[in-house]
Amino acid sequence: MLAVPVSAVSRALAGLEREALVVGRCVGRSRVYTLNPRYFAKQELAAYVLRLADADADLRAASG
Repeated sequence: MLAVPVSAVSRALAGLEREALVVGRCVGRSRVYTLNPRYFAKQELAAYVLRLADADADLRAASG
């Protein structure tokens, strides 16, 4: 969907997790990431991410 290597996405998510913007947990053999509920600007970050996804037609089509 993103047209980038999985390894690049994994590195980016690991960095976001180190900076405490996201938290990851294992679900079966997959790792699921969510915005960190303790992050001081979680609501603002969530709104920004939703605006970005809404502006991208491919992401909008893939999510719904």
